[in-house]
Amino acid sequence: MDDIDDIISINSSYSSHDDDGDNDPVLLSVARRIARIMTDSSNNNNNTTSMKKLFTILLECNDDIKYKHNILIQNKINSIAKDLEEEMDMFIKHCKPIIDQNIPIPVLVREKSNELLLEDAVAVEEEEEDEEKITPSKFSRKIKHFLLDLLNHQLYDDWDDYRGLDCDRDTEHELENVLRIYPDVLKYSPEIFGCHSIKYATFIPMVAQLRMEFSKNLDRRVEYLGFPRALISLVSRRPGKQDDHQLLDHRIATTMKRLKVMGLFKKGDIENQQLLHFFAICVGDDANSFSSEVFQFLVTWDPVQLITANDDHTRQLPLHHAAYHCSLDYFQAVFEAGLRYFPRKMGIYILFQKRRWRYTPFDRACWRYGREKVLKVIESTLIKCSANPYDTAEVLFIAATNEDISIDGIYFLLRRTPDVVQKLSRSNIAIYIEERDVDIIDTIDIVIKEEKEFQEILDLEKHIDIYITSHDDYWYAQYDDDNRKRIRDDSNNISGHDHDYGNKKSRRT
Repeated sequence: MDDIDDIISINSSYSSHDDDGDNDPVLLSVARRIARIMTDSSNNNNNTTSMKKLFTILLECNDDIKYKHNILIQNKINSIAKDLEEEMDMFIKHCKPIIDQNIPIPVLVREKSNELLLEDAVAVEEEEEDEEKITPSKFSRKIKHFLLDLLNHQLYDDWDDYRGLDCDRDTEHELENVLRIYPDVLKYSPEIFGCHSIKYATFIPMVAQLRMEFSKNLDRRVEYLGFPRALISLVSRRPGKQDDHQLLDHRIATTMKRLKVMGLFKKGDIENQQLLHFFAICVGDDANSFSSEVFQFLVTWDPVQLITANDDHTRQLPLHHAAYHCSLDYFQAVFEAGLRYFPRKMGIYILFQKRRWRYTPFDRACWRYGREKVLKVIESTLIKCSANPYDTAEVLFIAATNEDISIDGIYFLLRRTPDVVQKLSRSNIAIYIEERDVDIIDTIDIVIKEEKEFQEILDLEKHIDIYITSHDDYWYAQYDDDNRKRIRDDSNNISGHDHDYGNKKSRRT
């Protein structure tokens, strides 16, 4: 306590010079702050002794005539005073809140702080060079770099040595506390928006909110959220080997809902960033990885995207991606959603949409899982959604006249509801289709002419033969009551049928 009493005495003595016009105001301010810190540091004798010595030197330099008017000494003192004042400000703002443990911060940041203080204690004990000792600026810089590592390194939770943020351990309040102490780490879009780990996905809304608060020059969503990167990363996040699939699904869906409430996720983003397409491509063919909560959130908010093609040259629908990339469960979910939101027409159309891609979702699903399995899934889904069924006659008519719908759709509808032919016959509807797609189909003529023919087809007393000519392939579709299937063969292997490639001659039943 004697040292502290001496410090207080020296401080009082120095304060008595306030009215002296020769006193340096910078030195006066620094000396007062040193005295205050020394008084607060009574539990650290080393610091108190060092600061008492500095305080005494400053007082001596200010009073002693041999130093007071020496410009060289005065310049050095001014430089030291300025640097010391900056260090003291740094300590108060960026070091003391963490060192004193007055606020909760993430565990890893606390461990880093303790590590730095331990290193400094060792350096002091071993009387190492001053460069090895921790100053407020060094402490602040190292903590800041550590935070940047936490926010920007691509730390995947599949790694056995994962050392990143963890929402099961760290809270948003803890992370917010330390980010408010070091707001500069949010100057640039952090790598956390890449959503590499399920463990920190839930921190994204809070980090985006702080970027909105701190970055006054950022006035667009694209900068607050690293947009569209964060949204695409969220829907593209595939489960890792250690992930709980349902937990991942829930956390991502919750994050997206929060971003929606914050105004950082808008309905138009689903279409503009093709989120439903990315989701289908990245969900994978693991049945356990199907994120139903995320899917339902996107579809419920903007169901039109189920029938909206992507903007690349293929013009595919989400069901195309589901058939090509995903499990049969996800394929069924997308198809069922289409039926529920567009029960009258489009729900069944998307199953046979070609767009600019040769294969339909039905084709691709059959290729991956087998025709029998796919037909069973389709039939069970149609039965499940039978409360609001489609109008078969209307759908058949439109399917036959729409060049984007595969002829498979017509076969499927006729096979599933053969009595639709009678309904069509009463209206004497004749459907002619010419040159629907010159690259695949040169001519298709479906002629429904007389009641007698309809009855013959309905009773399955005759085969339904539809011939389609193309430049590359010859397709022969045959239905009968014993073996209803579509047969595709190379044109050179089909005998007994005349055909001319590229002609416009109608071939009909």
